[in-house]
Amino acid sequence: MNDIGWTYDEKSPIEPIEQTIEHQIEEMASQKNHKRFDEYVASLFPYWVIGLDFPEDDGWNGRNVNILLARIDRRNGI
Repeated sequence: MNDIGWTYDEKSPIEPIEQTIEHQIEEMASQKNHKRFDEYVASLFPYWVIGLDFPEDDGWNGRNVNILLARIDRRNGI
């Protein structure tokens, strides 16, 4: 964050949430019989959900949350 000049509220820890393919399939289990379910499953990829709170005094006027989605690329060990 420092490299790009963004601050974040250090009192609110960064806690990434991993969204595995298995988890995503589980969330869509009710759609299992949909004709395009297998196509949907084939398009999934694992990713992280990362929420950042910016300090109130940064001037975001109540819009001080940023949600990042980061793709997990296991081929490169990331």
